[in-house]
Amino acid sequence: MSRGFVAAVSLAALLARPGAARAFQMPLLQVQRWEDLSPEQRSRALENYQHFQRLPERDRARIEQRYQRWQGLDPGEQERIRRSYDRYQQMTPDEKRNFAERYQQRSKGGQR
Repeated sequence: MSRGFVAAVSLAALLARPGAARAFQMPLLQVQRWEDLSPEQRSRALENYQHFQRLPERDRARIEQRYQRWQGLDPGEQERIRRSYDRYQQMTPDEKRNFAERYQQRSKGGQR
């Protein structure tokens, strides 16, 4: 198994775990190679990979599909999503609740 694969799957598993990405000091999404990770990040990546391996097959397939969709986005769209996620992380709990309510209303109304 290649280290690149372990890092990629670890990233996908990490992204699937609510709030887990905040544990890293540097933006994990910009790390491209296993060698670029600090020892602490390598340890976390291995833990995430082991967590991923314990998931039911259906969940692993869903994570892999989400990761492949992410990889298929153009770099500009990935950056837009990163900035939106950063803004969301800076929101207060009330702002997050309001955001979620507006999103649900739009989703129910068929608007996108």
